[in-house]
Amino acid sequence: MSVYPISSPPSPQAVMDTSFWSLCCYCGLEPYLWKVWARPIWVPTVVKNQIFYHAGDYPDQQAFQQAEHEGLLAIRDPQIRITQFRSGEREVLSLAQEVSATALIDDFSAHRYAGTILGLDTVGVLEFLVSLLEAEIITLAQAESAYHQLVQLRATNQGWLKWAYNQIKQRGGNP
Repeated sequence: MSVYPISSPPSPQAVMDTSFWSLCCYCGLEPYLWKVWARPIWVPTVVKNQIFYHAGDYPDQQAFQQAEHEGLLAIRDPQIRITQFRSGEREVLSLAQEVSATALIDDFSAHRYAGTILGLDTVGVLEFLVSLLEAEIITLAQAESAYHQLVQLRATNQGWLKWAYNQIKQRGGNP
């Protein structure tokens, strides 16, 4: 895992998965997505449906509606289909491959497959967090706070958590 420079992201376009969006919203990183990737960030229909699966007024749903209304997110479905993984990951990887975009995906297996087998640029939430810190878009205190929230959720890969811990610590933080 490496940190890509924010000034030149892997691909100017991105396709986002459910967990990446929800985790970014949970720890307050979603406003920074458009400092890195072009507008709109693509979201397959199945991902939007997963975000709105539970009826309610959840923060990630509110943020999604606002971002979609502002043209920051747009629904787009792939024409080609890969067959591995669950529906959201399949659609994200298929669309990212189709439009040569970065796959914003936090599922470890899909992330690794996209990078090693499909040759796609992939970014997980913790890679995004550390990249924002490195580019001084967020402060060390913000990075530590987001990191602690992700640890409490237990919703991301333990290896990535350890990597991010070391990255934040190397930059003078106390994660």
